[in-house]
Amino acid sequence: VYKPGQLRDLRAGTLKVDKIRDSEVRVRVFGDAAVVTGKRVSTVSYKGRDVSDVTRFSQFYALGEKGWRCVSTQVTSIRPDPDRA
Repeated sequence: VYKPGQLRDLRAGTLKVDKIRDSEVRVRVFGDAAVVTGKRVSTVSYKGRDVSDVTRFSQFYALGEKGWRCVSTQVTSIRPDPDRA
């Protein structure tokens, strides 16, 4: 789910998503709840700067009257950023 600022940047071309590739995806269902985990490789630029990343993600879903809805997402970078050293 994108935040309003991210949507604005996508529309303006400030944020450019070239490719997103998910792998190692695992879905576990526990009654009316589900957890999806995996690895994501994103090729992205922001204001012309490469901000591509490799991450692990967890998404949490709840089953309601309108079907499955994502209620929470957590993302953690697993590739060290050389600019932060």
